[in-house]
Amino acid sequence: MKRVLTAAAFACAATLVHAADPWQNADMVGRDLNVPLLGSIGHVGLWSGAVGYVIEMLDEATPLQQNTLANFKSRTSYWGASYYSSLMSRPNVQVCNNIAYCDNLISYAPDYALQWQASLWWAAGATYTTTVFYTHPQPGGWYTPESPPWGPPAQPIYKGPTMGQFRCDTFVREVWRTGNTVPVASFPGTQLPNTMFYAFSIR
Repeated sequence: MKRVLTAAAFACAATLVHAADPWQNADMVGRDLNVPLLGSIGHVGLWSGAVGYVIEMLDEATPLQQNTLANFKSRTSYWGASYYSSLMSRPNVQVCNNIAYCDNLISYAPDYALQWQASLWWAAGATYTTTVFYTHPQPGGWYTPESPPWGPPAQPIYKGPTMGQFRCDTFVREVWRTGNTVPVASFPGTQLPNTMFYAFSIR
């Protein structure tokens, strides 16, 4: 009986260690997929430590969302957090100052740069897909259409940001790849939420 209790205690402790909370900007958080019989495929999001939210792609009316960590955990079995162990040894990353119009690039430490990039894409929005194909949101800006051969010259027109397209794991991967912060070779050959989550260090 003592052996059984000891084994159970170790299993419980291992589960608690495995299911650690994120603490660094751009940590990946994971949980079971909220689909019957497909839970083990998993679902992943990005921890936005600066504002305390998980940024994640969901198959819902508003796909790209910011949710609390408590909300993320409450939906299905929580896996914990994983991270790229060499992240903070990478050089600073340049990212747009805003998504409305990218008129300036700002250099941030790699963890904050990835969190900032995720926030910019969240502001632009994205549509959900179940495929591995993706498109990045693009910042807005001013452009001048071609002037007609008659009449006054065309006036500058503002075009707002364009939405991207992701599923949960491609969103996290593409944020992590910003500025080649996490090299392509670091990602698993088979692209699924569970394979990507466990390809990196676990908190």
